[in-house]
Amino acid sequence: MNDKLAVILASGDPRVLEMGLMCARSAAKRGWMSDVKVFLFGPSETQIATDPALGEAVGAMIEEGLVPVA
Repeated sequence: MNDKLAVILASGDPRVLEMGLMCARSAAKRGWMSDVKVFLFGPSETQIATDPALGEAVGAMIEEGLVPVA
C-alpha cells in the first residue's frame, strides 16, 4: 500500500479549497499518510491570498509542518 498523498487545488471556490485543505491537514496530522503534499494553482492561489479564513487555514497548516507549494 502506498502512503503518499498529493492534493492539487486549482479551484477558486472557497468551499472546495476548504475541504481540500482540511483533508490534507487531517491526513498529515492524524498519520493517515506518511507523505502529504499540497499544490496550489491559478485561482486557488488568488482565493487563498484574498480570503482571510482560507489564509488562516493555510497558516495553521504551515505551523503544523505541512507547507503548500504554489
